[in-house]
Amino acid sequence: MYTFLISKNRDEAESFLKDPNLELAIKEIDPTDKSREKIQAEKKRKEEALEIMKKRYGRKNEAGEQQVGDLLKSYVEGHDPQGERMTPGDVECIIRSLADYNTWQAY
Repeated sequence: MYTFLISKNRDEAESFLKDPNLELAIKEIDPTDKSREKIQAEKKRKEEALEIMKKRYGRKNEAGEQQVGDLLKSYVEGHDPQGERMTPGDVECIIRSLADYNTWQAY
């Protein structure tokens, strides 16, 4: 993910990784000893953080926003994304991948 982030947005990569909303967006929600309402509130905060990150770092490109399958296909085919900007879909893909990894590490 780091290579993808750097290739898409070298100028903002460091601020993206240091953004406090990233930590919140990838944080695992541990349901142990929590009410349903508390879990739902934490989930809502995670989704809000994701939306903030998408708005802050994602840019619409002229061709329209790509879907995750298109992003993966272009990566596999060796498409050079240098100079392109991250779309909101790119931001979501990065954050969800980091969140999955974070959850996997917890178990």
